[in-house]
Amino acid sequence: MIAANSNTIFKAMEYQEEVRLVAYAASNSVLILDPYHKTGSLETPKVLFCLNGHTTRINAVQWLNPNLIVSIGGDEMVIIVWERKQGSDAKSPESWREAWKMKDAHPTTINYLTSYKGTSGDDLYFTTMCSSGVLKLWVGSNDENDQLTFTLKSELLFGRNL
Repeated sequence: MIAANSNTIFKAMEYQEEVRLVAYAASNSVLILDPYHKTGSLETPKVLFCLNGHTTRINAVQWLNPNLIVSIGGDEMVIIVWERKQGSDAKSPESWREAWKMKDAHPTTINYLTSYKGTSGDDLYFTTMCSSGVLKLWVGSNDENDQLTFTLKSELLFGRNL
């Protein structure tokens, strides 16, 4: 049995309606919870597995779509995108892998994450912001080897005198 409290920060947890699962941050792991898990005739929430890759507390977790989860590690300034194998069971830990990782994604602690739905269902966008006021827009696509990658599309600086 796996049990862990959620990190007590804004955006540490998100529900994905299509796969009916919750991804949430617990210390430096992303836990996948089935809120509708059946034990006999009872419906009891159950943590199914954890995704490990961060070394410090995770400050936010979001689903980009039913096959992708993005997480940010605050003090380590790392962004990780977790990908589910196409057509696999979202409730199986073997279905998930670390698909993309950006080290030193920001100059200071990353404390904000939000994702956006693009105009087509295939568009992948998310923004991150750090404590020094740098906001970054990341855009996802598949490279020539059909590997998921994200590139920095835009960067804005807030809260500093220029």
